[in-house]
Amino acid sequence: MRYRDLDDTSGCPNHGPCEQCGTEEDVYTSTFQSWCTGVFCLRLCENCTDTIDVRLDVLTTMNRVWEHCDHLGITVDEMADISGIFPEENELGPSPGRCSP
Repeated sequence: MRYRDLDDTSGCPNHGPCEQCGTEEDVYTSTFQSWCTGVFCLRLCENCTDTIDVRLDVLTTMNRVWEHCDHLGITVDEMADISGIFPEENELGPSPGRCSP
C-alpha cells in the first residue's frame, strides 16, 4: 500500500462559505480526525478554526470521511490501514473491525 498524508487538502473543495458560520472571508479547508471513522475535511474561516468544536452525527461523519477518501484518491479501507484505526492484531487476536475507546 502506498503512503498518503491524510491531512492533505490539495484535492479537497477550497471554495464556498465557512461550514460553521457561513462567512465567505478567510475560509480554508482543514482536516479533522473523528474518534473511530477516519479523517475528514471541512471549510472553516479563521475565527471558527480557532473556536470550533466539531460535532457531527455518525452518518454525516462517515459520509465526510468517504468524501475525503475520494479527494485523496484512496479507499476507506486504505484510510483505516494508514491511520491505524483498526489494528490487524491486538491482545485478543485479529481485529473484529470495531472501534475501541
